[in-house]
Amino acid sequence: YFLLARRAFHSTLAGFVAGLLTALHPFWIVNTGELNDGVLVSFLVALSLLFGTRGMQQGGAFIGLLLGFTLAAMVLVRAALVPFAIIALLAFLWQCRRLPTGWLVGFLALFGFVNGVGLWSLRNYQAFERPIPIADSTYLHLWMGNNTLANGAEMPEGDL
Repeated sequence: YFLLARRAFHSTLAGFVAGLLTALHPFWIVNTGELNDGVLVSFLVALSLLFGTRGMQQGGAFIGLLLGFTLAAMVLVRAALVPFAIIALLAFLWQCRRLPTGWLVGFLALFGFVNGVGLWSLRNYQAFERPIPIADSTYLHLWMGNNTLANGAEMPEGDL
């Protein structure tokens, strides 16, 4: 987040403040101790923001491809981030029109996203007969949030 803020605002002070606030955020301090899909998604969101910012400012075919793959990985880990990924990709494609070889950068970003999501979704559909993300704990979290009997502990076998 330091690098993203520094690059986006062209200020070391903005980067320092963003890095400091990120480092002191209590949920992230506790959550990094448990390497799960939340930590991975936080990393992928930051990486996609960094690649998107750099690609919009300077271009570069490799950066576009990395952005597409990063957005695809983020969608595969948390399906709830599909709207974010689509909006980020559309914003990136819109900004690519200003670059000299923007059509190539935009095409490679779209290519990376479609290939990453498409191939893995096809694999999941063949294996499980339905498209599912890599980590499908979202439904469990939604159920626990809407269940009045949920108290954070494990449920007895008979209550399932």
